[in-house]
Amino acid sequence: MEPKKNPEVDAEQLRPALVGVGLFFAAAFVLVAFTYGVSSGNGDGGEDDAINKEIQFEQVVEEEPPPPEDTPPPPEEPEVPPPPTDEVNEVENDEEETQMSIAPPDVEPPKVTNTPPPPPEKIVDFPEEQPSFPGGEEAMMKFIQQNIKYPEMAVQMGDQGRVYVQFVVETDGAITQVKTVRGVTPELDREAERVVKAMPKWSPGKQRGRPVRVRYTVPIYFRLG
Repeated sequence: MEPKKNPEVDAEQLRPALVGVGLFFAAAFVLVAFTYGVSSGNGDGGEDDAINKEIQFEQVVEEEPPPPEDTPPPPEEPEVPPPPTDEVNEVENDEEETQMSIAPPDVEPPKVTNTPPPPPEKIVDFPEEQPSFPGGEEAMMKFIQQNIKYPEMAVQMGDQGRVYVQFVVETDGAITQVKTVRGVTPELDREAERVVKAMPKWSPGKQRGRPVRVRYTVPIYFRLG
């Protein structure tokens, strides 16, 4: 008598599913084994690689050995004096010789002070001793008669009269500041002033024995013959 198979528990129907499950577990086992091997291998060499990298990039500084105690210190360099500040002009001649000349220092020119001249002495009208023409009044009148020239215009016009000429006798006897204080005509006035300016030096007037400047007036008479 043959045994009957229960279709619900028939193993042939479950074979494809079991084969797929087995392949899945086998692939998963292989994958886990491979991943473990790789990770464990990296873990063993990772620390060494990091150390090697650190050693590879570490900078080595060599320390200089300390100098021996008995070695004397190096000699100090002598100080170089600064160059001179004076200007030096170098001039080369045809024989390739160099001449040096030092420029002289700037010297201020002496200050010139313009001192004003002393004020002139006061003019005295009435001194103790009057100035005088050399030889006296007669000599003065003779000098005027000999040097006077009657102006031609005054002769034609018939002009005549007395011209009063004022001037100053300086302390050295010179005649200055000649002017007409009372005149007749311009021609006669100019001629009278000309004659007075042509006079020689007088003897100066004196005050307390000292020469002084004196104002003096001389009348000159013009008369037609």
